[in-house]
Amino acid sequence: MDRSGRLWVFVVAGWLWAGAAIVAASDGSLDLAETLVLMTTGGGLYLAWIGRSFLGPRLSRPAFLTWMSVPVAGAAAAVLAATNLPLAARLWLGESALLERARDDSPAQSSRSAPGWIGIFRVTAVERTDGAVLFVTGDTALMYSGSGYSPGEGLARRGLVGNRWMNGYRIRHIYGSWYQLNAPD
Repeated sequence: MDRSGRLWVFVVAGWLWAGAAIVAASDGSLDLAETLVLMTTGGGLYLAWIGRSFLGPRLSRPAFLTWMSVPVAGAAAAVLAATNLPLAARLWLGESALLERARDDSPAQSSRSAPGWIGIFRVTAVERTDGAVLFVTGDTALMYSGSGYSPGEGLARRGLVGNRWMNGYRIRHIYGSWYQLNAPD
């Protein structure tokens, strides 16, 4: 394979890593395995990129711009993962299935249940409390996380957003009646 072919393999790997990081962040938190895999592969890509940048042959201007897209993609993924944008986008895409479950008042859906997949979210538990429905989607080594739906007044109007706690969950407003939840184990 010539130099440009190897360059493209590396660029594609960098962009795939960035996409995987954004998808993983769209769940509201990263579990330990996801974090280790992303840190190991991202660190490996970064070290290889640095090595190739300083030790490899000089690149033409178009190839150099393509090569520079790798750290740009990584930085964009890190910035997006630090915001609520991936989670907000995923909530927007999967909102109909989550709303259907949130509005289901059957006795089997009361209190806490473990439904599996709801739309595009793998939900480990659903909790109903204080007029809100909490969808637990992550179970990390240090915390549980997920999304919450609170119609009507909403949690924000009750002053429960920010570093405030509700039933052991720290909540942050995402958009509309949707919130991000985190709770220590």
